[in-house]
Amino acid sequence: MADVAVAGAGEVLYLAKNTLATVPAGQAVTVGNVAVLTPATGQPFKGRYMLIRLTEGGNQVDTVVTVKAGATGGTPANLAAQGDLALTALADTADQFIQIELARFLQADGTVRLAVSGTAGGSVTVSVVNLTKSV
Repeated sequence: MADVAVAGAGEVLYLAKNTLATVPAGQAVTVGNVAVLTPATGQPFKGRYMLIRLTEGGNQVDTVVTVKAGATGGTPANLAAQGDLALTALADTADQFIQIELARFLQADGTVRLAVSGTAGGSVTVSVVNLTKSV
C-alpha cells in the first residue's frame, strides 16, 4: 500500500462559518492505497468534525474505504479506542459524504488516513472540508 497525499487548495477546503465555497475537486486514490488527508502548513485540522467527500470511479460495486483510528491514550476526549470505521462506497461515481469525529480518527502527526480496498483498478476521489469556527 502506498500513501497518496490529499492536500492543497484543490483537495482540502478550510470552511469558516458563515462563508460560501465550492467543493474541492479532490485527489484520486486507487484501490490498495491509503489516502492521507494532510493539513496545510500552519492550518492543522481542528474543531470537532471533518466532512469528507468520496466519489467512486469506474464500474466497481464493492469499494471499501476504511477510516483508520488515531493513537489511543491522548486527551480525555480521545475516541480512538472505538477503532477503525469501514464504509462500503456506493457504486458508479455517486458523490458521498461522511462526517467524521476528529477525536477518533486524527493521527499523531495531524493527518487522517483512509485505506481504499475493493475491485482491482478501481479508485475513489477524496476531498476534504474542514469545518472551523474561525471567521
